Amino acid sequence: WDLTFSAPKDVSALWAVADEPTRERIGKCHEAAVREALDYLEASAGTSRRDIGPPGSKHIAEVGAKLIVASFGHGASRERDPQLHT
Repeated sequence: WDLTFSAPKDVSALWAVADEPTRERIGKCHEAAVREALDYLEASAGTSRRDIGPPGSKHIAEVGAKLIVASFGHGASRERDPQLHT
C-alpha cells in the first residue's frame, strides 16, 4: 500500500518560509506525527496468517505482525507549492 501523510497547508507554508531552526522543529514534529500514525496502523492493522495446527492441518489464525515501512520526506507538491509530506 502507498500512504501519504501531509501536513496542513498552513503548516507547509510556514515551514517553507521559516528560518532554519524553525524549519527543523516543524520537520521533527511532522516526522513524529508520521511515526505515531504508523505505530497506530501497525497496532490496529498489522496482521498475518499463520498455520497453528499440526503440519498439514490447515488450521489458520490471524496473528499480530510487524510492518516493514519505507518513508520518503518531501517539501513540495507536483505543482511546486509548499507541501510538507511523507
